[in-house]
Amino acid sequence: MKFLTTTVITLAIVAFASPANLSARTSNHNEGLTSYTEGFAGYTEGSAKGMFHPSAETDPAEKILQEVEKNNTTLSALRKEALARKLGNRTDIYPSNPEVEFGYLWGSPSSMGTRQDFGVSQTLDFPLAYSYKKKIADLRDNQIDLEYQKSLRDIRYETSMVIYDLIYTNALTIEIEKQYSNAKAIADAFKKRFDAGDVSRLELNKAEINLYHVTKVLEHLNIDREYLLNQLSGLNGGVRIDFESSTFGSQLIPSSFENWYAEAEKESPVLGWLRQNIEISQKEISLTKALALPQITTGYMSEKVVGEKFQGVTFGITVPLWENKNKIKQAKAAAEAAESLAADEKVRFYTSLKALHSKTIGLQNSVNDFQEKILTFNNVEMLRKALDLGELSIIDYFHEVEFYYESIEHLLDLEREFNKTAAQLRLQIM
Repeated sequence: MKFLTTTVITLAIVAFASPANLSARTSNHNEGLTSYTEGFAGYTEGSAKGMFHPSAETDPAEKILQEVEKNNTTLSALRKEALARKLGNRTDIYPSNPEVEFGYLWGSPSSMGTRQDFGVSQTLDFPLAYSYKKKIADLRDNQIDLEYQKSLRDIRYETSMVIYDLIYTNALTIEIEKQYSNAKAIADAFKKRFDAGDVSRLELNKAEINLYHVTKVLEHLNIDREYLLNQLSGLNGGVRIDFESSTFGSQLIPSSFENWYAEAEKESPVLGWLRQNIEISQKEISLTKALALPQITTGYMSEKVVGEKFQGVTFGITVPLWENKNKIKQAKAAAEAAESLAADEKVRFYTSLKALHSKTIGLQNSVNDFQEKILTFNNVEMLRKALDLGELSIIDYFHEVEFYYESIEHLLDLEREFNKTAAQLRLQIM
């Protein structure tokens, strides 16, 4: 949206209605622009650690992210689900239940009396199997933690995007409010001049249409802001946050991608999950081999008949012929697949982060350059003097000032894109 275009019409009319007011408003706007962009003075190349853990003082989004992490209902549900899944990992790592048997048999003819049988037995896998089951359960617990970290990262990313849209909307609202003040003053002044017969109905209509347009632009921004606040409330578990900041915080972008990536690879929950998956698949090969060994059954048995009693221990062993056929081959194939998947994901992770890092650096340079140039080549006052001296027509003045205010809007949009991209890069490893 070209929200700032109508300011030019306003300023052009003010040039004839109130020259002194135009210079004052121009000066006020330059001060506002400086306040929006001064945060970029801190956009310097820094260490990866600074990139990983921004503080609430340097990034206005960080404090909100901490609140969302505490109140978000999705994360609360995922924490409970993680606990249930971890308990599930502990359900199949113990020996099977012991078996108890009792038999009461009566003879025929009845003079033979009765026979009573009693037995207790326990079947055990090869001892190493229980060790591998526990190790696999521990690794699956680690995977659950990494899955939660990924979900947390996704929530933080979604929240960051809403926050940076809010900062942009707040900053743009401040600019449009300046336009509204100017447009209101102009409309009032032209109404008085129209009543005095100094201006035509056409000129008064232009001033009033301009005021109406700026009013609607403000209404639209307020609608956008309320929508974004409701989104933020939903992410914060229904708790409303009145976010008023209109200044983007500083982001530390490491200049050396390779050094930064080495840390990113270690911290990535996605790659961490895949590393755990490879280790699990290797342990499952060992577990499958252990389960392919004979099972042992041991126990106690007694038999009582009239005048006689027999009792003692029992021992049995399974012969592993058919039940585990091809299971070892399947486990090895699964391990190879896990390694291939991890290698593929690592390549894609590297290339995507390299592209994202390059884009972030490019946006950072573009923002810094744009900020410097727009402040250095601010010709609004010179244009005003040229207009007063008759060296510049009102049409040319209109065009030049329009370009300047569109540039301010573009700078705000560029700041927003840079911060969103930097957040996406940072959150890849948090």
